[in-house]
Amino acid sequence: MAEMKKYILILKAINDKRLEYITARKLNILWPEMPFAQWKERVSKGETIILMRAENIVEFDRVKRELDEIGAPFEIVDQKTIGGASVF
Repeated sequence: MAEMKKYILILKAINDKRLEYITARKLNILWPEMPFAQWKERVSKGETIILMRAENIVEFDRVKRELDEIGAPFEIVDQKTIGGASVF
């Protein structure tokens, strides 16, 4: 049996303070269970953030459109398993 390919939608580091704020606001709208202040803190750290995991890239469409709209840098990568741990 072939293993299903899995994908990860990641938000890349942002160096523009205005874009950080706009991106944190958009992420808060997309995932309101996390407060805006936490999103802002995570985005401001300048680290890569895993936003979603899926077996089908189509599941990312809505979020991709929202991130494209504001110009936030993101990437879709293949998820791999190394030694039983999921990595990208």
